[in-house]
Amino acid sequence: MKTLAQRFTFSREKAGLTQAQLAEKANVSQNTISKIENGVTRKPKDINRFAKILRVSADFLETGEEVQDEVKATAGLSYSAAELVSLIQELDKQQSIPDPVYKSLRVIIESGFSPKTVAAPNEAMQKGLDSQIRD
Repeated sequence: MKTLAQRFTFSREKAGLTQAQLAEKANVSQNTISKIENGVTRKPKDINRFAKILRVSADFLETGEEVQDEVKATAGLSYSAAELVSLIQELDKQQSIPDPVYKSLRVIIESGFSPKTVAAPNEAMQKGLDSQIRD
């Protein structure tokens, strides 16, 4: 994706938002979103706010550079672990995972979990996850 307009549209669609929904969340008009996606606005002043809502970095929207970092983040993981990371990222972009649960999942993934560890967490881990889910 060569342009901000392409990356912006891609990120919005990947987040499962319409232009109207993104506009509402960002407290701007749908016309503002349309101008960005059509390449009329090339340097939106609210780029950081849009990035936060879309769960991408402002650098990605502006330059596309974050795509390489995403590949590096899953390098070396087994196929199933990489798929799990992608699924969690997708759910997070849709804001379907409560923050405490998302943070716990990141810790598990980043610690280099094995399937046995995830399938049968020890008692302390289970209590920690249970308490975060309830919070």
